[in-house]
Amino acid sequence: MALWTEPDDDEFFEDPFDADADTLATLLTGKPPMNRYVVSYDIIDNRRRVKVANCLDSYGQRVQKSVFEVLISRQLHARMVRELTALIDPGQDRISIYPQCGSCDARRVDLGVAPDKPVHQNWIIV
Repeated sequence: MALWTEPDDDEFFEDPFDADADTLATLLTGKPPMNRYVVSYDIIDNRRRVKVANCLDSYGQRVQKSVFEVLISRQLHARMVRELTALIDPGQDRISIYPQCGSCDARRVDLGVAPDKPVHQNWIIV
C-alpha cells in the first residue's frame, strides 16, 4: 500500500512528503515545517490499544475515540510511525495515517463541541 498517490483534486496540491520543500522551509524559517495528519486505528487487544492511544497522545490530540490529529515535522512523523509499528500486531490491528494539505485544512469544518486544544491553532508554551 502506497503512502502517497497523486490526488485527482486540483485543490489538493501540497505534498507533505516533499523533501525539497521541507529543506527550503527549514532554511527560510530555521525550523522544520509542520504537517498535519489524521490518524485512526482499529486495535483488537485492549493493552495494545491503550499503548497506541498513549503514543498518539504524545504527538497530538484525540478528536474521537480512535482518531487523533497530529501536527508534526517529517522527522517526528517517521519516529511516530516507527513507534506505532512496534506497538501493533500487523496481522490483527490497523492504523491509518492521512496527510492533510494546507488548503484542505483551510476548508475544514468543525461541528459540535470543540476540542479543548484545537490542533489547527498555534500554541506557545512558556
